[in-house]
Amino acid sequence: MIANLLLMLIYYCIVKCFYKEWKMDWDSMRPIAYFVLSLMFWGLGIFFYLGAATNWLESPAASRNGNLDCLVLKFYDYHDCWHFSSAFALFFTILMLMALDDQQRLTQRNALKVF
Repeated sequence: MIANLLLMLIYYCIVKCFYKEWKMDWDSMRPIAYFVLSLMFWGLGIFFYLGAATNWLESPAASRNGNLDCLVLKFYDYHDCWHFSSAFALFFTILMLMALDDQQRLTQRNALKVF
């Protein structure tokens, strides 16, 4: 499902460039900034997800012994940081998708290309 989303996003951006709906100006920097921020938080989320010390094959008592110290403010561990970073990643990804068509807000509806 994520691969399908990425392929459709790439296709959409390519077609927008093909129909010259994407102009490089200050208005188009917002989606690029959101994209960079979302990539940064997705990478951070993957780092925290893969750094978890839990082992589902062990008993709860044995798995508890493998817990790591808390990272942020001596309260939040890797799992909590994973939740925070993935939430920010989803937020910036949705902002990027919403901001892609901001340049078309003054275009008449019948002049928009449908692809």
